[in-house]
Amino acid sequence: MSQLKDATINDVESTAEAKPERKNSEFWRKFLHMLPGFLPFWLITLPKEDPLARHSLVFVTIIAVVLTLIFIVAQRVVRRNNESDFLLTTLSYPIIVVGSLWLFPGNIEFACVVVVILAFGDGSAFIGGKTFGKRKLPWNPQKSWAGFFSFMLVAGPVSTYLFYKVADNPSVSLPVAAACAGTATVLSAFAESIDTKLTDNLRVGLAAALGVMGTWLLVVNTIGVAG
Repeated sequence: MSQLKDATINDVESTAEAKPERKNSEFWRKFLHMLPGFLPFWLITLPKEDPLARHSLVFVTIIAVVLTLIFIVAQRVVRRNNESDFLLTTLSYPIIVVGSLWLFPGNIEFACVVVVILAFGDGSAFIGGKTFGKRKLPWNPQKSWAGFFSFMLVAGPVSTYLFYKVADNPSVSLPVAAACAGTATVLSAFAESIDTKLTDNLRVGLAAALGVMGTWLLVVNTIGVAG
């Protein structure tokens, strides 16, 4: 009888410890996740620096650090239950974006493509999947065709537009911008959809960065577009 009582108490305690997620936690998580995607639209309104000056690189880095700290401070609201890779998920986002800027200060369109794919691609995949995601992907039953195509339908045009506007180079045509941003988007959509324990931000960010940079280098070496 005593053992049964102890087991009952333990069950109650474990249930109390397993706190349910806040009702709007995923909404705020996605809201903060998508927020950096609006920064490039502000960037194209500023006088163009080519390459980006060091003080501008530092300024953008500070903004990224502030936004990251806000997300970390808000983890009680945005962190998912049993999420063991919260810091890796949080830090990989700004590291890949800011790293692209520092590595290629003369091609800031690369970083712009990466950040909008991370922000709007992943965000739209979540919204599309939750709203219309009845048909699941054959390679990952946790993901849906609706989320997969929502990712590309939103991130593709937005990243193409930003690549074209931010490059601001007469030799960079709209088809070239579409090829670079489109390749990055498709690779990122597949990266987001695969079944792996590796955090979304890391695999999507790397896919976007490698896609846009690799396609650009291929285009430059093939048809000689100026950088």
